[in-house]
Amino acid sequence: MGRKKRVGIIFYHKSINIGDDVQSLAMLELVHRIKSDIEVVLVDREHLTDESIRELDGLIVSGWFMDHPSNWPPNNENILYISFHVNSQNGTSEILQTKEAKPNYLNFTPIGCRDIGTLRRFEAIGIDAYFSGCATLTIHPSDKKLETGRILAIDPFYKVESDLHYQNWQLKNLLSPEDFSRCTLLSNDSEQLSTLSTDVRLKNAKAYLQRIQDSELLITSRIH
Repeated sequence: MGRKKRVGIIFYHKSINIGDDVQSLAMLELVHRIKSDIEVVLVDREHLTDESIRELDGLIVSGWFMDHPSNWPPNNENILYISFHVNSQNGTSEILQTKEAKPNYLNFTPIGCRDIGTLRRFEAIGIDAYFSGCATLTIHPSDKKLETGRILAIDPFYKVESDLHYQNWQLKNLLSPEDFSRCTLLSNDSEQLSTLSTDVRLKNAKAYLQRIQDSELLITSRIH
C-alpha cells in the first residue's frame, strides 16, 4: 500500500488572533470531509518558500497574506489558491507584482478570492480569478447544542475603540438591562495565543466556535 499524499494547508504560528486558527480549522475539516485519505500538514504562512514546502504533494493557499512578502511565491508545483486575500496594507504590490509571482499564478488559475477587492486586484494584472468566499463558510455546525441563553459581544467596536469602559458603556446603550446582564464581552486577540501549541490552538478554536453557536445573540464588528 502506497503512502498517503501529503497536502499542506496554511497556519500562522505567530498569530494572536483566534480567527486565523478558525480559518485553518475550517480548511482542515473541509479537506478531511472531501478526501479523508490525505495527510494534512499545517505549514507556516510566513515560510512558504522553505524547501520543505516543495516536498509536499500539494499546497492549499488560503487566508490573509502576508507579513513578509519576500517569502513569496510558495515553493510548490501543485498549488490550489482558494479563499485567498490580499489588501493594500499587507504588501499587495509585492505579493501580486513581483517577477516570480505572476508566472506562479498563471500556473494555477483560476485564483479563488475570499473577497471582491482581491478579485479585482487579480483582474487588474490579467490573472483569471473568481469569488470563492471565505473557507469559514464551509464550517459545519456542531451536533452539540447547549442552551446557555448567553449574549456574546466579540470585539464589538474592532479598530474603532478598544477601551473596555467605552465598550461596556456602548453595550449598555444597545441592550436592555436584562440583556446586558447576560452579555459577555470577548476579544479574538490574545498575546498568549502565539505561545500555545498548534494542537491546543485548534482545540481552542473549536471550543470558541461552539461557544458562539451556543449563544443566543452575537454582537461583533469582525469577520473572524
